Amino acid sequence: MIEFINKPEILNRKILTKWLLDNATQFNVTVERLSYFFVTKKRIHELNKTFLNHDFPTDILTFPYKSGESIVAEVFISKDHAEENALNYSQTLENELIRLISHGFLHMTGFSDKTANEKKEMTKKEDEMIKMFHVEQKLQNDV
Repeated sequence: MIEFINKPEILNRKILTKWLLDNATQFNVTVERLSYFFVTKKRIHELNKTFLNHDFPTDILTFPYKSGESIVAEVFISKDHAEENALNYSQTLENELIRLISHGFLHMTGFSDKTANEKKEMTKKEDEMIKMFHVEQKLQNDV
């Protein structure tokens, strides 16, 4: 089960779900339960402070309860940060949201971003996932 709580209207739930399940197949994992929460900068700051003892807001927090071959997780995405990042990096809001969704998903499949090389590899995989999303979106719109 994949759910999206407080999802921005710009994102299509059906396309997102199919795209994430296709990625799960590609990464040889199954999704038992995956919840994406779209929250304010204030709320993600509170979560970051409470659970990670970091007294600052962030763009994404991933809480994997089960990962590896099977995923059970909650992902919190700051809608405010997504909007700011889209402007700062000259991206569409949709692409920035898809990047964040991808980033959380990749963490659950074993990717890390602690070192420069890991960040580079994760960014490459995020870019691949964004391209896949747009292919899926085009296929849905052509039906």
